[in-house]
Amino acid sequence: MHAWQVAAAPRPRPGRSSGSDAAHDPATSRHDRMRPRNAGAVWTRRGDRATDADAPETARVTVETADGTRVISARRGELLRSALLRRGATPHNGNSMLINCRGLGTCGTCAMEITGDVEPAAPSARERLRLSFPPHELRPNLRLACQVVVQGDVRAKKFDGFWGARPTLAAAAAAETYFGELEYVLDA
Repeated sequence: MHAWQVAAAPRPRPGRSSGSDAAHDPATSRHDRMRPRNAGAVWTRRGDRATDADAPETARVTVETADGTRVISARRGELLRSALLRRGATPHNGNSMLINCRGLGTCGTCAMEITGDVEPAAPSARERLRLSFPPHELRPNLRLACQVVVQGDVRAKKFDGFWGARPTLAAAAAAETYFGELEYVLDA
């Protein structure tokens, strides 16, 4: 070592301890370790920073159909598809309630026009691929309810047709979950 060099211990990464158990800490979930530093922040109108603890645990989801609007309460962090089904609404039309991919993002039957506080904010590659394949066409705010996580208030419009791809709003329908809790097995 030269006189001008300073020996310094390696600095630990932010959010992790320097011990070897940091990557396997059972108190910290994989999801928490992967969160960006400001992911839990909620910004108020004045720019004051609040934490997740200050934010409400639920969000309002407004579903618009040809029969009117329905407002449900969803947990923040819950998939939109699951939130709708658990509360008696459905992102699917007709027979697509039975014949769908159960949240894999491959069938496109839960396509809805979704605006509001959702994560990811922009469609993933899987979503863009599925929604650019007929009978769908890429259009603003068209998302798959099974690929969107509710983070705050959301507005969703359900369109007509098996795939939800027609330009007219669909009639309201009660959710039918043919497989019980297995309907949500892919949520984790």
